[in-house]
Amino acid sequence: SAPMREVLRRTDALIAELPEVESVFGKAKSLMQDKGILVDDLPGGVRELYKDTSEGLKDNDTATAYVTATQLVKQVNALAVDRGFVQAKSSRLSAIARGKSLSDGDTKAVSELLSAATELFVDGNYKGANKKLNGIYPYLSR
Repeated sequence: SAPMREVLRRTDALIAELPEVESVFGKAKSLMQDKGILVDDLPGGVRELYKDTSEGLKDNDTATAYVTATQLVKQVNALAVDRGFVQAKSSRLSAIARGKSLSDGDTKAVSELLSAATELFVDGNYKGANKKLNGIYPYLSR
């Protein structure tokens, strides 16, 4: 029937877009990795774009996922890993760390990472400081 052919045509068009959407989302993830930006680092609205893209792909809603992934790439591109970014991450880490008890070995490792991050931060190497802070997250999520 004509309506069924139209549904199939639209389905074929959406399936054809899937690799493109995954590619755009992959680009956003790659940019995030290059900059040392974690999903938790994304500002609220940008984090929603990430979530909406993920859910769109999972639900095969490629039209929505493509739009959100494209916006995500632009937003991540515009995010600067600067003094304010690193300070905000440090605050989030402190909040997570409160009430956590770490083993002596983990405490030593976290302390060394924090010391290195502080030194890099003071030297104005915000990207380096950010990456050191990223290394602390696994210890706090155990």
